[in-house]
Amino acid sequence: MLEENISRSGFVATASAVTDNRIRAYGAFNSLNADASNGSWATPAKKGWLQIKCPRAVIIWRVALNARAINGNNITAWEFSESNVEKTFTTLLTSQVMLLGSAIASSFFDISTTTAYQYYRLNITASSDKIEAPLGVQVMQLYVLTTG
Repeated sequence: MLEENISRSGFVATASAVTDNRIRAYGAFNSLNADASNGSWATPAKKGWLQIKCPRAVIIWRVALNARAINGNNITAWEFSESNVEKTFTTLLTSQVMLLGSAIASSFFDISTTTAYQYYRLNITASSDKIEAPLGVQVMQLYVLTTG
């Protein structure tokens, strides 16, 4: 679990924007709880990105994702990307599988790569039209196969 955006463990969580100081990027890497009391990330926009920089490059084989636990705040299209230089990302997975804001459990997506990367980014490209509260991510969990 991360304790801040810049963690003592070497991870760095960033995002395109945040709604306020309580719902920051690192929260999405903490929260396996249902109520966002110890974490989630939220943006005031209908699109945005959430990123984690690992202390060293890792190969992942799966990612778990869950939209912020507010009914109706659904992420309707998204991309999961990687990079080793932070400025140029390559898409590993594009999906229109809806991430439901009302879902209790995370959705799991297998990643097909044999290359280790230091940066991983979830880019939200579309969301529900009827969002009344900030859109966000409750859980973004990487499953590491090996380090590079």
